[in-house]
Amino acid sequence: MKKLFSFCLAIFSVYQANSQRAEALDLLQVPPPSNFINDPDSQAALLSRLRYIAQWQSGNIGRFDTADRWIGIGQPRNPASPGNYFPVYGFRTQWGLNAINYAIRQPNPGIPVALLEFGTDETNTSPTAPKISELKIRYFTNPAIPTSAFDFMVFNGKTRNIIAGQNTVNAYGSEPKFAVYDGFNPTPGIFPAPFSTGAVYGVSDGLDGSGSPVANAVGVAGDVLNSTASSGSFAVLGIASTTKGNHWAGYFSGRVFSTGGYLGSDRKLKRDVKTEEGALKKLMQLKPSSYYYNTGSYKTMGLETNLQHGFIAQELEEIFPEMIAEVRAPGNANNTFKAINYSGLHAIQVAAIQELKAEIDELKAQLAAARTYVVEKTSLSEDEKSLLENKAWSLSQNTPNPFSNATTIRYTIPAAAGKATIAVFDLSGKMLLQFDGLADSGQLTIQGNKLQPGMYLYSILHKGEEIFTRKMVLTR
Repeated sequence: MKKLFSFCLAIFSVYQANSQRAEALDLLQVPPPSNFINDPDSQAALLSRLRYIAQWQSGNIGRFDTADRWIGIGQPRNPASPGNYFPVYGFRTQWGLNAINYAIRQPNPGIPVALLEFGTDETNTSPTAPKISELKIRYFTNPAIPTSAFDFMVFNGKTRNIIAGQNTVNAYGSEPKFAVYDGFNPTPGIFPAPFSTGAVYGVSDGLDGSGSPVANAVGVAGDVLNSTASSGSFAVLGIASTTKGNHWAGYFSGRVFSTGGYLGSDRKLKRDVKTEEGALKKLMQLKPSSYYYNTGSYKTMGLETNLQHGFIAQELEEIFPEMIAEVRAPGNANNTFKAINYSGLHAIQVAAIQELKAEIDELKAQLAAARTYVVEKTSLSEDEKSLLENKAWSLSQNTPNPFSNATTIRYTIPAAAGKATIAVFDLSGKMLLQFDGLADSGQLTIQGNKLQPGMYLYSILHKGEEIFTRKMVLTR
């Protein structure tokens, strides 16, 4: 106890001997009583009046100026308002224009707040006044060797890094382990190009603390530990506030793997719903291609090096412009390129298959009708019946039927009739092929490349009159 009183007495002596130092120490609200040394009650009263204990170097305690350098514990006095104190209780280091507080702040009125804070007077532009810009938590193996430290950067006032980590004190040229970033003036090495304006940046160098390779290198990871959350669980969440322009909830440069995936397709998310029409015709205009990516010119995009299959965006844009987007790579305003919404083609492909199926069903029906086509006597005129019974005229079913390359038709024309014609018609009655000057018995061949796939009629014509008619089907 005597040592404490001696300490207080020594402080009081400084207070009396040097008003500059006394102001800096700022120990008492009022001077101690004259009988302080011999009066225990006065000594106790002095202890109750202590507000601030400081180690002073220069300037004034409580100030925030170039010359102010001091360390204090307690509640600092406000030099701009004699007799008043800042509502802060704790530890403060002041070094010129820079300060750090570890304290409790008690607003009046208000709720106390625990603080670990630092700052600098950015309004003072004096070149002789160095300013703190970084708040770090540092682990070191030898304080005398800067490179033996590992930094956990809590805040950087210049670059607005909120949280960042790096391997060593002076290793800005190397990749950080992780960083959370607010997007102002990126520091090289903390956010290497081309991702210098990201909000969250994670890197794994694939090495453990001893420099040996790790089994799994992960830059950014998310995990849902509670699967019973009532409103859902999301290990990683990305939100783009708009779909206009170059705004994306995620951008991946390189391969992306997933064991499952879904796209929002609920009816309530959509409007102006219409059935796809003409899908087959549109698909037939597309030009599927095989290609290699130009990896030499775009080294940072993580493009595949093996043979690829797909479409050229500019060609697809001519048919489906709504499936094309313009993209600008992060951190590189000069690297813009077109991208394809390949998932949008799925519905077009399904619609085209449905249209093709309808055509196939129609052809099957026509083929069935052709196979069961029988010339019945009751369907012929009297002259046709007479010609058929006398076997004066004949027109065989083409073989093969259906056909794709070529088909053969046999015929018989009576000598008395002279010459006749065999013609091919579409189902609307339009003549497409004509073979004139036929006589006697013979055969003719029809090439499939002369017609489009479909059902056709072919007839023997004599002097403008139709003698016999049959059906045939061309496929591909």
